[in-house]
Amino acid sequence: MSVRLDVQGKPFATGVSNAAGNVPRFGEAIVEVPVSISVFRIARQAVGVVAYEFRGKLAYEMSGKLSGPEFGSARFVSKGEFTLPAEMVEGSR
Repeated sequence: MSVRLDVQGKPFATGVSNAAGNVPRFGEAIVEVPVSISVFRIARQAVGVVAYEFRGKLAYEMSGKLSGPEFGSARFVSKGEFTLPAEMVEGSR
């Protein structure tokens, strides 16, 4: 499995896992994937929160690929928003 997390349209974290297991068709499974985040990416996002008006929300998109021997691979995408704590939003203004 491989994953990529973008925050506010910019790459934030990536990871891969060689964990083996089964995900049933039309089912769910929890797969642990270690991710790495560079200090530069953390700093860039922090500056973005302080410098711009996000109205307390940060958009994210997680995409990835689940590989399997029988059916090849399956791609996925999930989008949403992180809601920042009110103290963070008030402190950045």
